[in-house]
Amino acid sequence: MTALHKSVFAENFITQVHQLRTPPDGFTGPSPAPPRENLGSQLTQRIQFLLDRIPDGARVLDLGSGIGDIAFFLESKKNASVLCIERRPEHVQLCKEKGLKVIEADLNNLDDPGLMWALSQHWDAVVIIDTISYWKYPALILAALSDRVGKVLLTIPNGAHIGKRLQALAGKMQEFPNTRSNNDNIMEFDLSWSYQKWTLQGFSKWAAALGYRCQLLARRSSKATYKKPGLLPSLLARAFILELTPTDNLSI
Repeated sequence: MTALHKSVFAENFITQVHQLRTPPDGFTGPSPAPPRENLGSQLTQRIQFLLDRIPDGARVLDLGSGIGDIAFFLESKKNASVLCIERRPEHVQLCKEKGLKVIEADLNNLDDPGLMWALSQHWDAVVIIDTISYWKYPALILAALSDRVGKVLLTIPNGAHIGKRLQALAGKMQEFPNTRSNNDNIMEFDLSWSYQKWTLQGFSKWAAALGYRCQLLARRSSKATYKKPGLLPSLLARAFILELTPTDNLSI
């Protein structure tokens, strides 16, 4: 989607990438998946869209897996071997009830042994759905994965969507620090929540500098389905579904 870019990395960035790629002492990985108790997952159009882009039998890392619905169908429909990474204990428990391998880890804590172990492994695919925007260190995590992943499937909100532009012109604040609103329009404050904003071209340039080729696969529609990008996706799409492929262009 965009030309490759030369990159310069500070010494502390390089040191942290190597630390994330090193298995932590005393951590041996996830325990075996428990028997399945909860089969309440629903195969939605969005999950099927992702399944169609991951090969049968793949080793998959699901970063920010939530309640494990994507991982559940990757295993049951694609015979994939999936590891879920999730920080919320209640979501971790739901993943276990689905019979999934899961590590309770905080993606915003670079010293978390579970995160370090996951990033030290090799994966055919990494799935990052509706979560990277809340990471404090997305560049570090993608850089750490760049030499050990076949592809990355992820979603990002469109910071240049026409609705956001109109809100800005009207002087309305669109994102609040350390905050996100729930379905009842109640603001929850949590210091672990930050928020990253990208445009399509901006994200592609940023990803290229981290050693990835970026392909736009689809947009998320107003009905929460994944559709063809259509006309003027940079202006009209609410969110993008992207595939990142390592280019062997990053020497860290």
